[in-house]
Parts: sequence; C-alpha cells; structure tokens
Amino acid sequence: MSVSGARFSGVLTSWRGRAAVAKVIGALALAPAAAGAAAGTPAGAAAQRVIATVRVGDGPSALAADPRTGAVYVVNEGSRTVKVISGRTSKVIATVAIKESRALVPWAVTVSPVTGDVYVSSFQVTSGPPVKSLPVTVISGRTNKVIATLPVNGTVSGVSPVTGDVYLTAISSGGSTSVKILSGRTNKVIATIPGASAWGMAVSPRTGEVYLPGGSVASRGSVKVLNGRTNKVAAVIQVDERTPNPQDGLTPDAIAVSPVTGEVYVANGGGWGQACTLTVLAGRTNKIINTIAVGGLGQAQLAVSRTGTVYIANNYTNTMDVISGRTNQVINTIQLGPYPGDTAFAVSQRTGNAYAFDTGTYPAIVGVSVISARTGKVTATIRLPKAVGDSYQIAVSPVTGDIYTLNPVNVNTPNPNPPWVVSVISS
Repeated sequence: MSVSGARFSGVLTSWRGRAAVAKVIGALALAPAAAGAAAGTPAGAAAQRVIATVRVGDGPSALAADPRTGAVYVVNEGSRTVKVISGRTSKVIATVAIKESRALVPWAVTVSPVTGDVYVSSFQVTSGPPVKSLPVTVISGRTNKVIATLPVNGTVSGVSPVTGDVYLTAISSGGSTSVKILSGRTNKVIATIPGASAWGMAVSPRTGEVYLPGGSVASRGSVKVLNGRTNKVAAVIQVDERTPNPQDGLTPDAIAVSPVTGEVYVANGGGWGQACTLTVLAGRTNKIINTIAVGGLGQAQLAVSRTGTVYIANNYTNTMDVISGRTNQVINTIQLGPYPGDTAFAVSQRTGNAYAFDTGTYPAIVGVSVISARTGKVTATIRLPKAVGDSYQIAVSPVTGDIYTLNPVNVNTPNPNPPWVVSVISS
C-alpha cells in the first residue's frame, strides 16, 4: 500500500485496514516494452502507451513515487524487499532487504516530499499473540540504504509537505486508533493524538493544517484539525450528524484539500446500502459550507487535482464522480467496471487528469482510463498487456508525469500465482 495523506505519490486509497489495502496493492529482468492502444485519444494529442514492463518481487503490496527524484518504490511482502525503479530508465536500480521478525512482513510505503526518505510499515502475518511493536523501516532516498528501524507500533499514513513530520496510525487491542507523529528530522515520536486515524488524512498546502478522520467509535463522523506546526488539536468538526449513534452514521474515509481554493473535501462512507456524501469545509474557518450527494455506496476514495477538479470513487459500486471545484457540482459519473471491488486511481499533478483502472469481467483488468479534469469524461483507455487479477495500485510521478501500475500478468495458463509487474505508461 502506498500511503500519503497529501497524495504526493498520486496513489489514492481509502486506508481503513490491511484487508482493504490488500485488494487495491540478482536484479530482476526488465521485460520488453509493450505498446498499448489508446482508444479515443483527442486529435492532436500524443497517444499515451505502455513504454516498459518491470518484473518486481514476490507478493508486492504497495508502490509509491518519490516526488523529488521520480524513483518508484515497490514493497514486496513475500520476499520482504523493496524494489527501487528509476524514473528515468524504468529499470530496477536497487533491492533493499527489510530485515525483521519472521512474524512480520512489509506492506505499506510512503515517501517524504521534504527529505526524500522512504518509510516502510510492517504487518503481523502469523497467528498468536500480537507482536510488541510494528516497526517502521526508514530508507534513504539518496543511497537506497536502510538508515533506521523504528519500534513505533504504527502504520505510516502520511507526511506533511510543510514540516516533513510523519503521521502513523496505531490500533489498540480494543480496536480504537490513535495517531503518532514522528519528527521527519529526528524520527522521534513528538506527539500522540487519541481518537483519530491518519488513514485518508490530508495536509493543507496553504496553511499546513492537518486533517485527520475520527478513529474510534466515539469520534466517528468527525474530523480533527491539527495545527501543523504545534501538532495541537485546533478544531473538531462533526461532518455527519444524521444519526445520534456514531456507529450507525457515515464516517470519513478520505480527506483532500484543494490547492486552488483551499477548501477541504471530506468523503463520508458507510456500509452497503448507505449513500456516500462529500462534505466541503472552508479552509479558512473550517466551517461546513456544502454537502454534496454522490452516487456511490460504502467506502469512498478522494483526490483534488491541481486544477481544483475533485474526484471521488467508490469501492462497492466501482464508480467515480467528477466534481467541479468552482461550483461544487457533479459534472459526470463514470462506471469503471461491471463489478464491485477496490477502486484504484491517481491524479496527475501536471495536467490534473485522473487515471483509473478499467476492469472487465472478474478478475480481468482491461486497462487504465484517462479522465479529463476539464470535462470529467473518459478521453482514452490505455490497454495493459496480459493483465489479470483484481488486486492493484496506480501512481503518477510528479517528476516525469509517467503513470505506474502494479498488477499481475498472465504468462502461463493456468497459473494460480502469476508474476507481478509494474507497467510504465508514458505521460
């Protein structure tokens, strides 16, 4: 899983637990590049295509792009490694071993936009009593060497682009969550925020304020606002007040901040049969200024592009609503496939366009749909060669604009455990 509260890697997912993540995400040889047809490409626009297919390790679960260098980091649970792919050559340039207890595997990754350091979280895979800590491995983005192993017992969920502080979600034995904050400079815990989660968090690029979803039964349906400099709670906003019982109401799945208006968007999801809503907060006052009905049911995922266009996707209906950041009105609803599943999409920081997996009859992945930030419509579909399975992730490099998809490929039929690749799509 790639996690980044401010969405620097471009990955967008509703991180509510490892089960949701597993569905979404010698040097290895580089497979020959495969061209992909881009159907419906506008006249005069260069057709995007698959320019490389990179074999990665055993059981990959996450990928993230470095917003400074363009390097892409792929976490492999099975081989307990991190593969580093050059954003310039699309080749594996390093393999980093994650050395830890055999009860643990690496499974999530995020990259600091301030220091370039890479944070890899672990998860317990063996039965029995819980381990005493879930360590976070820190890899230098400059040397691709492990520089620290932190016994912090939490999952890295985001990094502030303003301070470089790292936000982790910790789950107690009773199921409640809290947020631990690491200094990006010292890698020491500097604050703990109870009753909150960092999954789906966001940081305002204007004010540096940090927005955290409520992380326990008592705080569901709320958002905690932190002063990004002091890490003190500045406000608590109740975004769903339709029921007196917090267990029955909608809860924030993801938060995003518009770089254009500074408005804060909160995607509120629930269980089957509960319609999602999108709450809009004024970035200056943190007051609710709008509530938008969107088409999905259940958990939702969210991103705001550099143009202010808002994208909200839904796992259970496999749909995406595109919302104008100027009017806060839905301008289009897109069906991304015929069956429910963990929807994955990412947004380009260069164009504002979104890229989402286009799924076919279970379990096939057809390709990647390109969604225009201006019109909210699909302008092209980029085919992925021999793609299979329904577990995948997608990221857009802020440096090159290239798109990276993590998906299994069908090379032998039948093959119950097909190899995994990162497909590189030109910008």
